Amino acid sequence: MTYTRIQFIAKVAPMAQEDAKESRILASLTIAQAILESGDGNSSLTREGNALFGIKANKSWRGRVWTGSIIEYYDGMRTDITAGFRAYDTWQESIKDHSAFLIKSRRYQEVVGEKDYKKACRAIQAAGYATDPEYANKLMALIERNQLTKYDIEDLTNTVDEKLYEAVSKIIKFGIELDFNSWKRRDLIKLSNVPFLLNKLGGIDKLVQDGIISQRVIWDKETYTVNNVRSLLIKYAARL
Repeated sequence: MTYTRIQFIAKVAPMAQEDAKESRILASLTIAQAILESGDGNSSLTREGNALFGIKANKSWRGRVWTGSIIEYYDGMRTDITAGFRAYDTWQESIKDHSAFLIKSRRYQEVVGEKDYKKACRAIQAAGYATDPEYANKLMALIERNQLTKYDIEDLTNTVDEKLYEAVSKIIKFGIELDFNSWKRRDLIKLSNVPFLLNKLGGIDKLVQDGIISQRVIWDKETYTVNNVRSLLIKYAARL
C-alpha cells in the first residue's frame, strides 16, 4: 500500500514511543527522521527492506542488506549514490536498531536523553548523521508541521532507574564516595565523568580481575556507552 503522511505517523508513532522508554531518544525525532528518510514509508528501501532509516551496512553488520540508490550531499552538491543498507523483517526492528546505532556511538551522546526537540535535531546533524546541510531544519519543520512533540513522553528522563538507583545506593552505603545525584538515573550519567568513577571503584585492572568488566577494550579506549556504565554499576553492586 501507499501511505499518506497521516497513515504513516499513526503506524510508526506507537513504535517510536515504546522505543523511547528504553532508548531515551525523543519519539518526535525518531518519527521525523523516519518520515524524511523513508518518504512516509513509501521508499524502495522501506517497502523492500523494512528500513525506515538509511543506515549503511558496513562489514560488521550481520543482518539483511538492501542495495539501491539514495541521495547524499557532498560539498553542498546533491549526488545519487548506490550502496548497501541495513534491512529488517519489521519496522519495529528498524527503529530499535536505529536507536542502538545512536546509543552505541559516543558522537551522538548529546542526542540521547535530550528533551528539547530542536536541540536534538541540531545535535544529530552536528554529530555527522546526514550529509544534507538542511537536515536539522527539515526535521524541525516536520516535527512542528505535524505536531510530533505530542508523542514525546514528558517525564521520560525524570523517572528514577530503579535498578541503577538501588546499585548506587548500595555502593555508597558500602563506603565508596560517589555523588549520588550524578549516578542514580541513566540520563544523569555523563561519560566525561566515567574515568573518575572507574578510579573510585578501584581501577580498570581490578574491575577486570573481579570479573565486573569483561570487554576491557571499550574501557581502555573510552568507547563505552551510558548503558555500559549502568551495567558496570549494577554488576559492581551485586558483588558487594
